[in-house]
Amino acid sequence: MFKDKVLNEITVSLRDKILIIENELNILSDEKNNITKSSAGDKFETSRSTMQIEYDKLNNQLIQKKNQLKKIELLDTKKKI
Repeated sequence: MFKDKVLNEITVSLRDKILIIENELNILSDEKNNITKSSAGDKFETSRSTMQIEYDKLNNQLIQKKNQLKKIELLDTKKKI
């Protein structure tokens, strides 16, 4: 019973984090697509590069959280340790 509750809390927490990261990725993607190229081309390229780095970082976190969630969901709570 205790293991079930703990695993449920972990699952809920991971799902919340996944939703937050997905939302941040969507916002960042929209911002990246809405940047307009100004006369200062270097500033534009630097901004896009910075956003791409942040996007990649968030995407890696998303993959990690989804993998953690899969592992948690596969655990057998009936098995005695």
